[in-house]
Amino acid sequence: MLSIMTQYERLTVAEYIHGLKEKYRPMIEAGAVGQWYAAAHGVVDAQANVENERRKIVNSYDTAKLANELLVMETRVDQAVHAHGNHPDLAALKEIYEEAQDSGDRLKQRAAAEVYQSLVSKIPAGLQDRHGHDARMVTNRLEVRAANDLEALKITPALIAALEAKDKKRDELKRAENLIFDTADALGGLNPNGTMNNAALVFITALESVTQDEEGNFSIKE
Repeated sequence: MLSIMTQYERLTVAEYIHGLKEKYRPMIEAGAVGQWYAAAHGVVDAQANVENERRKIVNSYDTAKLANELLVMETRVDQAVHAHGNHPDLAALKEIYEEAQDSGDRLKQRAAAEVYQSLVSKIPAGLQDRHGHDARMVTNRLEVRAANDLEALKITPALIAALEAKDKKRDELKRAENLIFDTADALGGLNPNGTMNNAALVFITALESVTQDEEGNFSIKE
């Protein structure tokens, strides 16, 4: 059909399409930008919810009681480290940690995990227990386990749900960004290299108003 049009007819159709594009441009731009900002606010709210859940975990511990458990655990560990003069009681160190983790008491579990974070530093290099076992090798395994257990204590089902929701909102933001570029392309606002040109100023402003810091968190400046 287009091939049999006269040059005048083709020019007329092109002008008509361009006219429609310009007529509806504000509405189309507003729709794409609106989705972008809605998605950006969704991400920011999801980030805030993650931090709120993390604060809940921190605040769930009674500070005074935790301090007391840390003191008790530190004392028990020091006693086991110096149980036989220069030879640590590795069996006792294992038992102390197992006892805390098996207790079901989150205060005891956290106190043990935190104290055992610095367990290797309490053992001089090359030191052996009374049975000839490399003390640092054994305590290093306990320290690694404590690090994993401490991370596990920082996770709750609510936090996992909040993190999953944040990932979902970030996916929505990416789709909203793609929509802006697709819309700019349809309206003639893209350069050949895929970057925005001046015709897409409203999109450029919207995109630049949402920034991401070094930790990957988004913020909005409207």
